[in-house]
Amino acid sequence: MTAELLQKRSTACKIRIKDIVKGEFMKNDNEPSFILVNGENIYRANVLGTVVEKSAGREMQFANLVIDDGTDRISVRSFEN
Repeated sequence: MTAELLQKRSTACKIRIKDIVKGEFMKNDNEPSFILVNGENIYRANVLGTVVEKSAGREMQFANLVIDDGTDRISVRSFEN
């Protein structure tokens, strides 16, 4: 197996949308991109909220959602059925 297949997947953090929006996007060539939130590197996030808007993209190839968790709203695009 290649090194990419053996790479461990980062644990997802529970985080508020407000913290994601206020965080700083960081991109390095040597590691995955992440959001810097209060000195912590966030690579994956679990967000719990309410879908407040939903629309389908071109020919149903993707869906656009707006999620609200009470602290802020964030747009999400899903490419899966």
